[in-house]
Amino acid sequence: MGGTCPAILIMSQNSPLIKFLNTVLISERRGEKRLRIKTIECGLYLMTQTSTDVMKLSQLNKILRGFLESIIIHREFSEIAQSLLTMAREIFPIVALTFYAQNREGTILRYSPETMFRGIVSRLPDVCKNIMGMTSLQWNVQFKQDVIMLGKEEVTGLISEHPAEAAFLIPLYRIDDGRIHGIALFYLDKAVKIDAEENKTILQLSIPLSVAVEREIILRTMELEKQKFYEQAIHDPLTKLYTRTYMNDAA
Repeated sequence: MGGTCPAILIMSQNSPLIKFLNTVLISERRGEKRLRIKTIECGLYLMTQTSTDVMKLSQLNKILRGFLESIIIHREFSEIAQSLLTMAREIFPIVALTFYAQNREGTILRYSPETMFRGIVSRLPDVCKNIMGMTSLQWNVQFKQDVIMLGKEEVTGLISEHPAEAAFLIPLYRIDDGRIHGIALFYLDKAVKIDAEENKTILQLSIPLSVAVEREIILRTMELEKQKFYEQAIHDPLTKLYTRTYMNDAA
């Protein structure tokens, strides 16, 4: 079984997964379908140690692969965020998705459907205030879990125009120093329990998502700096009246 994934060998011979693979092998020997085990992605089985639900693992694998492709294809963060929202709704009852990100100067930017996922200067919700700047070790010591589930009372205190019964929070780590520089909030219309496979998929999604958020922070910070210098250029520093630069632009 040179092309077989090693993870298969430790599973029970009576498991649904083994029965599925045996069916594939029998079909191949009979010539019904020219399928080979080596064409089945081993990563699908390595994602889990607790489940043999082939359909679910296939769906999670599809979502992860689709999101990675989305980051490669799309440059605009709004398109990446919308793509993630669409795919995540396949496994969770999500009503909205919001990001909070902090740039190097400490400015908090909020990305939400209401702004077409374009960053606007905002404040952090109370539940997130002590999270920014944490390392993964500090996060694990304090929360003892990778993903935080928020109840209705905590969700009520968040900035959102979408009614939700619960939400889960994912930390996004900066690539260079490994500190949290962003937060993804998935609002739910009901509380859910995230199992091991879903948790692992979320963690795998958070890595490329962190890169996309960091890229967006840099672009948005440049826009804010450009706007700041422009405002200084069109106003007299003493009288605060418009300058000739503004008059020329307005003409």
